[in-house]
Amino acid sequence: MSQENNKRIVKNTLFLYIRMMITMVVGLYTSRVILQILGVSDFGIYNVVGGVVAMLGLITNTMASASQRFLAFEIGRGDLAKLARTFSVTMTIYVAFAILVLLLGETIGLWFIHHKLSVPPQRLTAVLWVYQFSLAAFILSILRIPYNAAIIAHEKMDFFAWSSIIEVTLKLLIVFMLTLFQFDKLILYSILISGVVMTVSSIYYIYCRIKFDECTYRYRWDRTLLQSMFSFAGWSFFDSIANVGMSQGVNIMLNMFFGPAVNAARGIAFQISSQVASFVYNFQTATAPQLIKYQAAEQRNEMKKLYYRSSRLSYFLLFLITLPVLLETDTLLRWWLRDVPDYTSIFARLVLINKLVDCLVGTSNQLIQATGNIKYYQIFSGISMFLNLPISYVFLNQGFPPQMTFFVSILISFILLMIRLIIVQKQLSFPMTEYLHLVVLKNIVVSIFAALLPFALFLELSKNVYSFLLVCLVSTLTSSIFIFSFGLYRNERSLVTNFIRSKIIKA
Repeated sequence: MSQENNKRIVKNTLFLYIRMMITMVVGLYTSRVILQILGVSDFGIYNVVGGVVAMLGLITNTMASASQRFLAFEIGRGDLAKLARTFSVTMTIYVAFAILVLLLGETIGLWFIHHKLSVPPQRLTAVLWVYQFSLAAFILSILRIPYNAAIIAHEKMDFFAWSSIIEVTLKLLIVFMLTLFQFDKLILYSILISGVVMTVSSIYYIYCRIKFDECTYRYRWDRTLLQSMFSFAGWSFFDSIANVGMSQGVNIMLNMFFGPAVNAARGIAFQISSQVASFVYNFQTATAPQLIKYQAAEQRNEMKKLYYRSSRLSYFLLFLITLPVLLETDTLLRWWLRDVPDYTSIFARLVLINKLVDCLVGTSNQLIQATGNIKYYQIFSGISMFLNLPISYVFLNQGFPPQMTFFVSILISFILLMIRLIIVQKQLSFPMTEYLHLVVLKNIVVSIFAALLPFALFLELSKNVYSFLLVCLVSTLTSSIFIFSFGLYRNERSLVTNFIRSKIIKA
């Protein structure tokens, strides 16, 4: 059973990597062209207005992980009737939340746009158009969450690959359409992006209706199930508040202190980060349903093994791609954007370092969600992360540069690492010292030794295309060698070796 589950995780991860590679290439290209077409100011405006809309979805986002967890749990138990009831209850909740977000968006959201955001007066009308279409797109995304949760719970990751190809193709068409019309580019871009969200949401709906019997919606009001889901989602609410504080809240605060140009730089940095972090996100997405199903089947030993292994491997996957990007950030930005906004390079490097620190905690979040007992984990985690916002404000108010917000976030991530591991130990009896030794220490040691040679080359070589290729090649080779030799255990090295041999024989 364990071997079959491992194969399923590998297969699903491969599908997600196919998805990622396509979306990364097209995403980076379209981001560059969109920045050139819109200009730095309008690009920054679009990012910060989208941040306001994301803040309105604070409550709904807390239910996304709850939906996936409860659906995967019922699949693990094999209770098909309860599975159908769970989906219908979830859908009812999201319809109610979509109405709530619409009401908040047309009241508090509009007030915030008019009175708090720093935008050029001549662009206010365009900002309002962007806001309305972003709000519409976000509401569609809310209604898509139960279908998205069903696909992940069933581990149908191949669908994500195909749906993402369609999505990025449509976004690529948007780039060419912007060059054809003389209409206001910022408004037109928001309209077309909303159209893409509508199309992809329709595809999700049709696929789930055809493939999964439980995805036929019937109005259900199960009080016991509602209490369980709201209890799970209620404690997740703290984590959602913290995430908004660390991302969109800080983004808006930077707008108030420095204006849209800094938002553009931060938006680009987070696009790079999201593309790089998708390597680890894909792996953790494929792993999460198995952790939940092990919990449902009460296979605690298998759960612990998967937790440790997935935590180490998720970090190594992230480090493998992050190291060359960290070293050659300036060159990559020049080739990608040509005209690079101020602060973009330092922002990109710091947010990548932050991602590596966050990744040291591995799949702890998925592990705790699998148990359903997330109260203390989310409270302490949420409070710690939310401190990013007031602490950053104090520094910015004292005249510190915008990159200070990233240093604050990195420090908080180190504190969070220890807090989360303590809670895992309390709830599951997985020793924190064992995790620190087998996962965190091993990851850090491998990272240091793998980075020494490429870092030395980066410092010594003159900056040109040949040095760029050499640094990237050496980074990849040293990382792969040290991860394989010292990051993997003997049985894991054997699995990798046998896999490579089987592929060579077939070829």
